[in-house]
Amino acid sequence: MRTAQITSTAKLSDGPKPGGAARNRGFGMWEQFGSDDDRLRRVAAVTGADNGLAVFGVADDHSIWQNTMSVDGAWSGWQSFGSPDDRLVSVAAAVNADGRVEIAGVADDGTAWRCAQIVVGGEEWTPFAAFGAPDDALREITLARHGDGRLEAFATAPDDTLWHRAQIAPGTWDD
Repeated sequence: MRTAQITSTAKLSDGPKPGGAARNRGFGMWEQFGSDDDRLRRVAAVTGADNGLAVFGVADDHSIWQNTMSVDGAWSGWQSFGSPDDRLVSVAAAVNADGRVEIAGVADDGTAWRCAQIVVGGEEWTPFAAFGAPDDALREITLARHGDGRLEAFATAPDDTLWHRAQIAPGTWDD
């Protein structure tokens, strides 16, 4: 399992451009992922149990987007993720012990939210559910998986304090 979280700007179209111009930014060669019009403020990427990649992003209007790559290397193209009312300012992704991808994020009011695939590799997801108390005030969140399969969430608050919570068993939070 690999999880990455990057603060970046990208566009909402197909994926990497074949033969796209690479730019050396002092840390390697980069290829544009999508078109010039695609814009995201935050992204998270994860390798699912089916060995496909999934990239999730948050746009300027806090809408959530997803682009997946199948094991044959084909990208799905950017697609809206969740319901039209779902809005996040940060996003994280990790794989549960049973192989289902889980997403967590923070809304602009500081509340945390999460959702998960219903079945491994599936396209159906649970609706976003509150991931903490209504008065939580968080700024950023990330997920990691313990060796025993439990996910743990780490978050920062506006005062730069660090917070965390862990699943009580693989795939089960203490909500």
